[in-house]
Order: sequence, then structure tokens, then C-alpha cells
Amino acid sequence: MSKIFSMRTPLFVFLITSLFYSQNIIERPYDWSGQYGSSTVNSRLFWNSDWTSGPLLFDGTYTFYPQRYGDHIKSRFALLTSNQFPQTSHQIQDSTFSKSSFDYKDGDYNYDQLALDLDYNKPKKYIGLHGFKRSYAGRNGQFFHPRGMTVPLQQSYTLEYVSEKNGWLLDAAAARLITESGIPDTSLYNGLFEDEILAAGILTKSPGDKLQWTSHLALFQQWRRVDLSWYSNRKSQYINRTFWHNQLKGFEIEVFDMSFGLDLNTQSITKLDTIRRQTNWATSYTKIKWNRINVYYGGTFFDNGESPRYLSVEYFKSWKVFSANAKYSDQFKPTHLRIWEADHDNMIERLILSEFSANAEFKNARTGLNYYSGVSEINSIRKGFYSTFEFYG
Repeated sequence: MSKIFSMRTPLFVFLITSLFYSQNIIERPYDWSGQYGSSTVNSRLFWNSDWTSGPLLFDGTYTFYPQRYGDHIKSRFALLTSNQFPQTSHQIQDSTFSKSSFDYKDGDYNYDQLALDLDYNKPKKYIGLHGFKRSYAGRNGQFFHPRGMTVPLQQSYTLEYVSEKNGWLLDAAAARLITESGIPDTSLYNGLFEDEILAAGILTKSPGDKLQWTSHLALFQQWRRVDLSWYSNRKSQYINRTFWHNQLKGFEIEVFDMSFGLDLNTQSITKLDTIRRQTNWATSYTKIKWNRINVYYGGTFFDNGESPRYLSVEYFKSWKVFSANAKYSDQFKPTHLRIWEADHDNMIERLILSEFSANAEFKNARTGLNYYSGVSEINSIRKGFYSTFEFYG
């Protein structure tokens, strides 16, 4: 395992020191089964950030720990951004075959985990069915169901369909994710945590001869409830989220390649059929590509009348054994529900993020460094800051 040396400053509320390097996500389980935990992405605490798994969308209000839903969902993890589309969930092949896999694990404290994958592929078409379930009582029985039921802690079911015809690509998926778990409460009995997610998404891409149109439409619904003796907010919560991103690229002006994009967003959070918060916003941008530099510039428009700018700049350069990339983004999004509940004027959060990485590879050896920094602002008041160096080799 590569050694890492890190220097960190506080990240919003806290940042747990990392001993593993990853360009994407680092997850830290709180229990042996991996059901509960926290995550960081590029050294930033992963919280209130939307993400995707293939064309599936996950609202980031409460889904900040992808490992809970199984390896298939986690393996396709990507942050949702206004200028990027998720990777296709499966690469279509030119042969016909079917494949199945069965992964079963068991252990102490009633630990039981099963992952089942069924894949069918024929030229220009793919169908996949993926199931996952996890059971675990906990070392002290803290995850036993308080009603004595023997249901799994986690169940995840995903259906995927990918096809290509006449240059058109279609990638569609649907998922149902169920969590039903006892959680520590008093010395006499456990509390109960229930969570159910329904998600569906479609990614479409036209032929790229001249102009190319790409569209990603995703729907997300979540129902959740926490029942604890000391927890005052035991009402059911409902989250409905939609996302629709369209981009048209292929415009050339002199040495510049240009694209135009627009994403539309809605989010509503309801308790006992009473809408607590409903937010609509959209981001439009123009992408200008010159040499190895990508610039995205536009604006984000909220239903309260605010319209801050949107900016993202990316650069990448590689040589024989050395490569470097840098990224800067200035973006706006709705605050977490908890922040808004404390003060309804705290509606929009600004995130200013910077990233730089450089690495060199010599035969079987790899060394490099990463730098991440970020600032969180609400109503022009700084709420958090972090800065991280990571050296590995």
C-alpha cells in the first residue's frame, strides 16, 4: 500500500484523517458490515452533494454513503455537476453472451451478505439485473429489529438497459433500495431506521457526425423515518428530486470548440403531507474548449430571484512519464435542509473549489501529490474552509 502524508485544516464541521488515496471517494464504515459510515470526495466531507450511479440520480440530502447500497451502485459513483454527464453504465460489445455472478459472505454477529448479478449481452444491446442484500446484528445486537422481524438491513435491486442503434445511444436504469434497521436507543430496546428509495434515469446521446445532443433525465424519490426515544423529529420525510441536463456540442469558431448546456432541477421535502421546502433552479452554460483548457461559464437561476454566475475551468497535460491537471469551480446550490430550517434566509450555498494533482510513473513505481481546497459561503458569510496536501509514493 502506498504511503500518504497529509496536512489538513478543519473541513466545515470535521474531517477525519485519511490513510488511503483515491481520486474519487473514500468511505469510512462505522460498523463491521459496512452498513453505516461517512465519506469524503477529494478530501471534502461528502454531504449535501448529489451524485449518480450510471444514469441513476441520488439526492445528496441524506444519501452521503454509497457503500450502504452495495458494490454495484458504489462502483459507478460520480459526483453530479452541471457540466458533466455520467458514464454509460455498460460498454456494449459485438458478441452474444450471458454471465452471472454470485458473491456470498457470512460471519459473526449474524453477518450475511449476498450480491447477485445477471448480465445478458448481444450486439448493440445489454440487459442487466443486480440484487444485493445485507444482514448484521451488530456486536452488541444494536441492529436487531425492535419488532423482532428478521428482514435484512439493506436490500438493493437494479435493472439496466443499454442499446445502440444508428449511432444513437440509450442508457436506462431503475432501482429500488430498502433500508430497515434497528439502531441503538436505550439499554432496553433498539430504535428503528427505515428508508426506501425509488430512482430511475435515462441517458441519451445522438450520433456525433456534426452536432451532438446529449440528454440526462433522472427522477429520485425517498421516504425515510427515524424512530428513537430521544429524537424529537420522528415524522416521516419525503424527498422528490428531478434533474434534466441537455447539452449540444459541435460548434467550431476558429480554434475554439463550443458547446451549450442547460440543466433543470426541482427538489421538494415533505413531512406528513405538509411541504416544508420546495426549490427550483436551473444552470445554463457555454463551454469553450481551446487546446487543453475547458472553460464553462454561465449562470444559476433560483426561484427566489437570485441568479449568481456559474464558472468552471479545467486543464490537463501529460508527458511521457508525468501528468498534471488542475480544476477550479465556483458554483451555487440549495443549502441542506437542516441549515435552512435553522434560518429560512439561508437558502443558497456557494462552493468555491480548487484541485491540483501531479504524478509520475516509472515502471512499477508511482509518485505524486494532490492539493484540494474549498470555501463554503452562505449569504456572503464564510461558513467553512479546508486545504489539504497529499503526498504518495
